[in-house]
Amino acid sequence: MRKHAVVLTLTLLELLALGLLAFFWLVMRPDLLDTYGIADLGDARSAALPTMTRFVLTTSLVPLVGAVGAALFASAWVLRRGVNVRNRLLGAALVWTVLGLTWVVWAAYAPAFERL
Repeated sequence: MRKHAVVLTLTLLELLALGLLAFFWLVMRPDLLDTYGIADLGDARSAALPTMTRFVLTTSLVPLVGAVGAALFASAWVLRRGVNVRNRLLGAALVWTVLGLTWVVWAAYAPAFERL
């Protein structure tokens, strides 16, 4: 029963992480673009932002992280090589997605916390 609990836990956590990535891309990113004034190319606030913040908000990095995590997740369920391989692929997908999400959120909100 423990093997099924591990697979279920990894699956639910990966789905949650992918959902949070989608939430960041669809809801939080447009709000941050407006807040930081990145859409206005001549805005002085946009020029003062760190390079990583502009990179995270203006490129398709978030969908790329989500796509790689989803591909690892799907391959874990499609490949029938055994429980150990499935657990390792699900774990790799979860680590990739959560680390990517953490880095993206950190880079996006770094200007807000740099002067605290």
